Amino acid sequence: MCYMRKGYKVELNQMRSFVCVVDEQSFSEAARTLHVSQPTISTHISSLEKACDAALIVRTTKRFEVTPAGWRFYEYAQRMLDLERSALHVASEQAGLEVTVGASSVPGRSLLPGALSCFRSEYPGVRCRVSLASSLDVINGVADGTYDIGLVGTRKTGRVSYLPLRADELVVIAPDTPQYRKLLDEGTHGEFLSQPFVVRGRSSGTRIELQMFLERFGVSLLDLNVVAEMDDTEMICRCVSAGVGIAVVSKLALEGLSCQGTFIVRSFRDEPLCRRLYLAYLGSRYQPSTLKRLVELICEQACE
Repeated sequence: MCYMRKGYKVELNQMRSFVCVVDEQSFSEAARTLHVSQPTISTHISSLEKACDAALIVRTTKRFEVTPAGWRFYEYAQRMLDLERSALHVASEQAGLEVTVGASSVPGRSLLPGALSCFRSEYPGVRCRVSLASSLDVINGVADGTYDIGLVGTRKTGRVSYLPLRADELVVIAPDTPQYRKLLDEGTHGEFLSQPFVVRGRSSGTRIELQMFLERFGVSLLDLNVVAEMDDTEMICRCVSAGVGIAVVSKLALEGLSCQGTFIVRSFRDEPLCRRLYLAYLGSRYQPSTLKRLVELICEQACE
């Protein structure tokens, strides 16, 4: 928007109408080209003439003529519209050069590699910056603009919106001993809760979902005998294999672990602990086409 005569202002859509009228040498043709009504074109030209305090086009039943002032204005209006197109092009190119993704460990490792492989083949010039963090940290990063999108294992109320991706089950893992096999297959709730536990960090989606699950049965995480707290699933599994205690982990996270087979895995006996993995995004933030395509590929990966 540029300002001219005091008390008046000229908008780009008015300039666009004027340039089109001059190019087409017709108000009606300009209206058809711009997909607006002819009165709208006339109003735009009239507003420009008032802002410039000069006649720009002389139109009668017999002739159509651009005045000297109109030709001068036409020259600068073309420059302004060219500058607008250049600004939009530069902004569009810059927006598509990089996408930032925050991911918690389970959805990040299970969904991102395949999606990024396809994305890179389609957009080799786009850089993908991926950061691994806990679910709550990823959600906060999406909310404050640190990440364009996030992959998380839980939800949090607030500004962030969530797209369900795929189901996951949280399972119990324990040292592979006869005592633990008997405990998980036949033991009571009291015996189970009294065992030493290795748990995920406080902002982990796995831990949050476990906490909500236990609360349905009147149990708190504070009731557990927590002996260690750590953020890495493989380290937790190795600690369980070494006999440190038992743990609740994502079934998806167990896929591909080198230590798998050195501990026993069981679903919760009374009721399986299932959750959803989500794609977190800020609905008020515009998504460039490159980012939309990455979201599509992640959703496709989740459906496989």
